[in-house]
Amino acid sequence: MDNCILRIGYLSSKLKLKALVLFIIVFAASLTAPFKLVYAVPYGDGNYGANLYGEDFPASSPASAQTCSDSVPKSAPAITLVSGKSSTEIKLTFTHATDPVTYYALEYGPESQKYIYSAANIGNHDATTYTVQKLSPNSTYYFRLRAGNGCMPGEWSAEVSGKTLGRFSTKTLDLTNTTITPVETATSSGKPAPVATPVSPGYDVDVTVVNTKNEPVLGAKVTIHSDPQEATTNQDGVVHFKGVAEGSHTLLIAYGDYSGEESIFLNGQVKIFKITVTVEEKNVVFSKPALSVIAVLMGAVILLTAIIFIRRKRA
Repeated sequence: MDNCILRIGYLSSKLKLKALVLFIIVFAASLTAPFKLVYAVPYGDGNYGANLYGEDFPASSPASAQTCSDSVPKSAPAITLVSGKSSTEIKLTFTHATDPVTYYALEYGPESQKYIYSAANIGNHDATTYTVQKLSPNSTYYFRLRAGNGCMPGEWSAEVSGKTLGRFSTKTLDLTNTTITPVETATSSGKPAPVATPVSPGYDVDVTVVNTKNEPVLGAKVTIHSDPQEATTNQDGVVHFKGVAEGSHTLLIAYGDYSGEESIFLNGQVKIFKITVTVEEKNVVFSKPALSVIAVLMGAVILLTAIIFIRRKRA
């Protein structure tokens, strides 16, 4: 009888172990399963905060000019920087449109010129950043932005693309902060010269790379696309590029075994752009879903080990 009971207990423990192993396999598989593409959640930085402007919806135009007496914004904003912040988030940095402006609206999608998602109001007159959430990992998205004044929409900006990070990456150079500053040339009197189309083809672009302590990074390899130019930072952390075309470019920075990239957009009637990039080395980067799965797997392994230990002790 005792042998029967022990046998039944042994079989029961085997079934439990098999069920636990199956559970672990299912969760491990979820680590590589693709996410479903969903609407972004309204989110903002700076003064206008998160979840302040309502929910996103498929793009539609505000009231037509025939029934709206508000003045149209005098210029379109420009998206100057697109940064993949995580496997599901992309941060946009943009310039102000010319007044009158009361809000900014966004459209975007996974294909160029096909904007299947929108955020009707991503910030007020003073907004300059917006973070799009709930995107798919390791995926490219295309964005355009416009200002509005009351019921009157303005012109759309040029399209700019950016890519989310993967769920798991190693040796990542995190570009934690980037600023892009257009520089006006000066006349011999020392006063700013009227802005004009660059005399030579393209722009002069100075890129300064610093670490999180604001110290210059020597020996970082900086590449700017679309027509690739490559240079290595000097002791001041600076590289110089000439003849960079107007439009969207990928800025790639590599330092030792670490690398990172983001998208920049250059336009305007100036000659020089100064870009400062703060970088931070990260050995391993996990997305939030990946961390959740790993936590569950670790818990399952601990539980499995405990069951085996208890069964062996009883035997």
